[in-house]
Amino acid sequence: MLLTKHRPASTAHSSPFVTDSLQSFSPSNRQTYLRLRLALGIRLRRQVFLSVCDDLPLRNQLTQWLVNDLARSELPELQTPPVEATGEIPDSPPRPGLRLVTLTLRPEQPDLQKQIAEWLSHRRGRIDRSQIAFQIVGIDALTGQSAATQRQFLNSLRALGRHYAQWDLNLVLWVTKPWFHAIRQSAPEFWRWYTGIFDFSGQPQIAEAPVSTPQTSLTPTPQQIPFITQWLSVPSDSALSESVHNLALLHQQSADDAQLADAYRDLGNRYRDQ
Repeated sequence: MLLTKHRPASTAHSSPFVTDSLQSFSPSNRQTYLRLRLALGIRLRRQVFLSVCDDLPLRNQLTQWLVNDLARSELPELQTPPVEATGEIPDSPPRPGLRLVTLTLRPEQPDLQKQIAEWLSHRRGRIDRSQIAFQIVGIDALTGQSAATQRQFLNSLRALGRHYAQWDLNLVLWVTKPWFHAIRQSAPEFWRWYTGIFDFSGQPQIAEAPVSTPQTSLTPTPQQIPFITQWLSVPSDSALSESVHNLALLHQQSADDAQLADAYRDLGNRYRDQ
């Protein structure tokens, strides 16, 4: 599936977990950002998140906020209540911040698997993989490249998907809607690993010529609810499986931030103690 250029939508200019900088954005974008931040902050293994955003200035702001927010010692949503509020001493000290590494896909070498491997090899022995995650930007730039370059990128995703269990990494791919559909259709080996889709939107504007890609829903189907359970190798009758199932349902029901924070905290505690 080949893609052609189109102009992105323009940039759109409460929760206790929303920073002042996020207040200027739409409620839906704020909620989507907080869910993505939570999903990364809980630090489950081998997660693949697809962040769909046609508004490139908005995407650039969100990627930087993610880097800054996750670098903190603990997200406010996941912090243990203070002793004076609960009367209990926390089980463990706050975890160090998560390093979110931003990689810009190079059109001249659009092999994502190779680019990640190069970054890791240059820092061998100096990083703890449990303390890092990768976000990939620049995929939209492939739209103006040749068909061979686009196929090379999609083939690299397929290869990464075939061996993703061995990589033991968390990834966020920032894509436009046409690339979202292209990956879904042309890289099934990679697509089966996705554990979350986060759809950001810009301000509405006059409609342009439609992009010739199928318009399919970004909402996970009920059949996809067990995805985390499957990839964590969790028995279907375990307490962790129940927490995963409840969390997936909350996402489908667009639950509020407090409910999601409680569910993520419960899942993280069960995953840590198993």
